[in-house]
Amino acid sequence: MKAAQGEVERPFAQEHEYTEKSLRLKELNTLLNMDEKDSAILDAEPDEGDAELAPKVAGLER
Repeated sequence: MKAAQGEVERPFAQEHEYTEKSLRLKELNTLLNMDEKDSAILDAEPDEGDAELAPKVAGLER
């Protein structure tokens, strides 16, 4: 039990490296999430080819 208590009170040796990598991970996640938002906006708009097909189909109706 005393050994565990000593380990808990000892400072984390790689804390600086962990902090740097955590910040970098947050930056990368932000960049990846920005890409998802852009693709969602682009998917909501009709494609260029879809707009051209609509009048042709309407002209063929009897």
